[in-house]
Amino acid sequence: MPDSPTPARADVLPRRAPALTVVAFDGEQVIYDPARREAHLLNPTAALVLDRCDGRTPVDTLVAELAATYDADPAVVGHDVELVLADFAGRELAARPGDPSPDRPTAEPAPVAPDAAAFSGPGPRHAAGGWAWESPVLDALGWRTKVRSDEPLVARYVEQVFASLAEPAAGADAPPGGAPVPTFDVVAEGDVVHLLLDGQVLTTVDGLDAAMTYLHWQINQLAIESVDDHVLLHASGVRRPDGVAVFPAESNSGKSTLAAGLVQAGLGYVTDEAVAIELGDGMVEPFPKPISLDPGSWPIFPTLEPSIEGAAGRFFHHEWHLDPRTLHPGALADLGARQPVTLVAFPRYEMGAETHAELMRPAEALLGLLRNAFNLATVGPPGVHALANVAREATVVRLTVGDLAEAVALVGALS
Repeated sequence: MPDSPTPARADVLPRRAPALTVVAFDGEQVIYDPARREAHLLNPTAALVLDRCDGRTPVDTLVAELAATYDADPAVVGHDVELVLADFAGRELAARPGDPSPDRPTAEPAPVAPDAAAFSGPGPRHAAGGWAWESPVLDALGWRTKVRSDEPLVARYVEQVFASLAEPAAGADAPPGGAPVPTFDVVAEGDVVHLLLDGQVLTTVDGLDAAMTYLHWQINQLAIESVDDHVLLHASGVRRPDGVAVFPAESNSGKSTLAAGLVQAGLGYVTDEAVAIELGDGMVEPFPKPISLDPGSWPIFPTLEPSIEGAAGRFFHHEWHLDPRTLHPGALADLGARQPVTLVAFPRYEMGAETHAELMRPAEALLGLLRNAFNLATVGPPGVHALANVAREATVVRLTVGDLAEAVALVGALS
């Protein structure tokens, strides 16, 4: 029995918050709140209470029903119901008229534009189109872009690292519909490098390595922001014979390292950052961006350290960016074949731990998927239901990784 103080009893149940998306799994409910962008897992009793929150039903009526259903002491049930209602109010899932609203998280501050006062722009020759080098059009989840520069190292970096996103033939400067292709310009003035998008300065940094790391991040972010017909998971993904294996996790969790190990073992590459699941049929749209490996992963792949021809010394100081085909030449074979998600593994690295997988209930799986989704505010309830279908139909596990080779073998064996 809970030992928390009993909140003051109200006469009627509160009203459930509007616009909640509810998915039921064998009595449990997963609730997605678009206003706060939060997901909650309710047990059967809490789900029943929330379902009855209509702003009219007397609390005593619900308490009597629950006491009869569970053959429990009405005083104990009443205490527990009030605790549940207080929790709902704190999460803004339900509130009574006049209840104070909990403090909402403050919005992130608007980014500060870089001070470009000392940069006069690429110059009149560039304004007339006179760049020394221009990339083919790159396609990132349907968002198309290209890169221009006078710096040979930039050309070699983009041609080497972003080859997996390059359109088969040089794309037209405008896709069907006439919208211009957004263009990044990289302008080096000695050790100072300016990165522009459609003529606007994005950042000014020291060194081409830092500029290319920022370019890589920008292309990834703008591609993600452009998607409105797929739900996006912050996850890596690989293709197995039976479908796509997805590894949702926060940054620095090892999901890119796991994907790299699986691709090196012969599986097909999907992405190491954003798994795109179509809202209608649940098929995965590949996003074969370069694989990004942080310094902690470098000792695991010592023979893969990338370099750029002509660079003085080591070029990749902050992060390795690898064309997935450097891990396995067949990494992008059959990339256009549409496949569903058949395995979801939430990875967690623990040094020295035994590598093992633990099956998850569908409700737990959906909760984890929702908490790793990028764009639910854009796609709305169809995105929640697309992820619910994955939770129901795929094998879903918690994956503890103590050794990469063991994890690769285990993922290959899971069905």
